[in-house]
Amino acid sequence: MDRLLINRVLKSINEEIILIYYISLKTGYYFYVLGSSNFIYKIIVNKNYQKCNCEDYFKTKFCKHICFVLFKVLKVYKIILSNFELKLNSDHLQDTEFFKTKIFPKLDWFFIKKNFKNIKKYIRSNFFDKDYYDKFNDFYHQFHYLIYKKIEPTKNECIICMSEMDEGIKCPVCKKFYHTHCLIKWLNKTDSKNCKMCRSDYWNLCYKYMVLLENKKIDKKYIL
Repeated sequence: MDRLLINRVLKSINEEIILIYYISLKTGYYFYVLGSSNFIYKIIVNKNYQKCNCEDYFKTKFCKHICFVLFKVLKVYKIILSNFELKLNSDHLQDTEFFKTKIFPKLDWFFIKKNFKNIKKYIRSNFFDKDYYDKFNDFYHQFHYLIYKKIEPTKNECIICMSEMDEGIKCPVCKKFYHTHCLIKWLNKTDSKNCKMCRSDYWNLCYKYMVLLENKKIDKKYIL
């Protein structure tokens, strides 16, 4: 028995973790959850992998937040408390290879897709906050329009590091490209936050939404 895994599963079920947002994108199902420490974490569930931006995931490539999504939100898996076995929660409980490989078998992935499509049937008020969902939804749509839609494939050089890019974020005023990580790093250390080339205040106006580009936990106060 993997005691660390079982401990994560039990924590995901019993601790106060709140689902605040979910969305289906090309790269997978995205979930944002609020932990007991008042930080927001991003979980991605893909057919071939799962990711989270918490400290535990960075160390071990698995965490209680992923378990929270799989066991409590989507209800794809179930823990049998009498013997701590982990089962696929299909029409009847079945064995699964997922917790050995961390890759979803075909049947498991079928139920993940099915349950996400019907997610409103599975979420409950004791772990889902509709007010937080609405606030995060507004924030996310501003991010999508102001930031995400400015990311494009390009062979231009980043105007900060001067290296060629495969993909960059474009200033809508001067049309110059940045690496997203270069732009964020530069804006984080400058007070003006104007475009490095044309000096427009576009990045200053939408700077707060860039927090969703960074692969790190977010303090609740920035969004909620």
